[in-house]
Amino acid sequence: MELDGRTLVIAVSLITILQVAVIFIYYHLNRGNDGVRWWLWGSSVFSLGFLSLLLRDAPSMYEISLLASNTLIVLGMMGHYVAISRFLGKREVLWVVVAVPLLTVAMLGLFTYVQEDFSARTLVVASALAVISYLVVMRLVRERPPTIAFSCNALAAMYTFLAVILMARAIYVVFNPVEGLFTNGWVQISLFLSMLATSFLFSFGFIIMLNQSLVAEVSQVRDRMELIFNTGPDVAFISRLDDDVVVQGNENFHHLCKGRLGVKVAEAVEAIRKDDGLRGRVLQTLREDGRVDSIEVEMLLEGGERFVGTMSARRFSDAGTDLAINVIRDITGRKAAEDLVKESERKYRLLVNAASEAVVVAQDERLKLVNPALAAITGFSEEELIGRPFLDFVHPDDRSMILENYNKRFRNESLPERYDFRVLQRGGGVRWAEVSAIVITWEGRPATLNFITDITDRKQAEQALKESNRKLNLLSGITRHDISNQLIALSGRLELLGSGIGDPKALEHISKAQASAERIYAMIQFTKEYENVGVSTPRWHNLSDLVNGEVEDVPQGRIKVINDIPADLELYADPLVSKVFHNLISNAVKHGGDLTQIRFSIEDGENGRAIVCEDDGVGIPEEFRGRLFNRGVGRDHGFGLFLSREILLITGITIHDERATGRGARFVMTPPVNGLRAAG
Repeated sequence: MELDGRTLVIAVSLITILQVAVIFIYYHLNRGNDGVRWWLWGSSVFSLGFLSLLLRDAPSMYEISLLASNTLIVLGMMGHYVAISRFLGKREVLWVVVAVPLLTVAMLGLFTYVQEDFSARTLVVASALAVISYLVVMRLVRERPPTIAFSCNALAAMYTFLAVILMARAIYVVFNPVEGLFTNGWVQISLFLSMLATSFLFSFGFIIMLNQSLVAEVSQVRDRMELIFNTGPDVAFISRLDDDVVVQGNENFHHLCKGRLGVKVAEAVEAIRKDDGLRGRVLQTLREDGRVDSIEVEMLLEGGERFVGTMSARRFSDAGTDLAINVIRDITGRKAAEDLVKESERKYRLLVNAASEAVVVAQDERLKLVNPALAAITGFSEEELIGRPFLDFVHPDDRSMILENYNKRFRNESLPERYDFRVLQRGGGVRWAEVSAIVITWEGRPATLNFITDITDRKQAEQALKESNRKLNLLSGITRHDISNQLIALSGRLELLGSGIGDPKALEHISKAQASAERIYAMIQFTKEYENVGVSTPRWHNLSDLVNGEVEDVPQGRIKVINDIPADLELYADPLVSKVFHNLISNAVKHGGDLTQIRFSIEDGENGRAIVCEDDGVGIPEEFRGRLFNRGVGRDHGFGLFLSREILLITGITIHDERATGRGARFVMTPPVNGLRAAG
């Protein structure tokens, strides 16, 4: 029987279709393997390419068949290259995957539509397939894992053989033009025979490589499981489910429990002194449910040491035999720790119950733990408090503040260390309380630990003190008003008296009397400002805004106020702190001479960050240096800087003057460690 090209093409097509079917079965069993998926794709496209060769005998389908068949065969081979790369855990060279098929299609189009040349097309396709075969060989040789080296080498040899045949055909057609695809020459026949053989061998080799890889993976998994089984910290052994005889045990089974193989579990693990039918119940559960979870067992080791463990077991089958893997985890240390925790909790509970202030754990906006002190404040029993929302016991006007601070604490946002709120009592009574809190972990989840002090008596004392101060301020205001009126009248009469007297001596005495009256009036006005110092609660102020708020009083054009304080920095101070910055700026303008600028900035010093006010004026006279903040010292009445110091001292801020470098005055205000913060 004489072989011809058509017969061999049909044979190659049938074989490739059969290969696709086999590979599809492997793909179905190994869907997670990217290499198998690409090999299936490549083989399918390769098979379509050979089938489309048979369409060339139809004149109307010749050109379509020509381009389709060659392109599909090249794409199918490229699919094999991608499959090999993915199977070996590597990525294909993307530009090669794209460039080779595109260049092949372009060259085929050139030698089909522009210049009809069958030999040139043959050269293009053969060269493309040879290049792809070479890429596959390089991937197999360079990236082969040791576990599948043999199958990689065999497959590489097949692709090398195909590449040689293809290159030989490419070289042959350069010197011996071929008239058609199905010409019965030895070159064409040898090509189809080699494609027939290699197409079968490729898939066969790939399947062998896949199987060898799977066997290697199974072996690795088995070795890893064996390693885990033997080196794990637990006691582990395998027993038959029908007679409970031990067939395999790990190192801890032999060394820790002195276990033996070939005997029943109760005999093999002699360290289990007291069974009480436990093993029988375990076997019954395994036979019915297939698993046992965390049953506590107690063993006595050879040296008399107590061993407490939790035993879990799973049923499985091996070669038709029902087996059970049994694992005993040592929890001796955990049991001892649990005993210590229980004792610690008992002592902690005694401490909490004996505390004079209320101790509360809040989680999910509910009370999880309370002590008798909170019960005493609210009038509810501890049982009535546990589990209820804490907002139920907060005055309605304070609930939004309490909830906001509660949530801020979990977000790690800035909030006061202590703050006051009102507690609702049974029967509608109200008590004032002060709370401080921290975030803790309670039963594995975030919660807050709160310390609440009843400050009702202190609040009442503060209210009484405020009322007394109000009455004193009212009295001093009335007295100050009357004295001011009399001083104004006295100054007016002295002025009228001076206008009618020509004696210089008398005029001098009248002038001094007027000056004394003005000084007394200034002192009276100072008492008006001083009586408000410390009356209101200190709060946080934006430092930059404090400076900017006093710039309006500075003469425009001649003096420039430079504010280098960060825009987000805040100072904790009395509400009258703005007067401090007003006094510093007005004193610089009034007494600084020919100064041109006043600068506010933040500096790091020995005692932390400090607020600095400095100017380029005439500076502080030596007779005033170090005494400027004492009462009565200064060129005017001497009360402005004294008042500034008193306002700052309410929140622990110190102020002093320093000798400036060059000329000018320099004042340094140093807040306490927690007196400055970034906003937000």
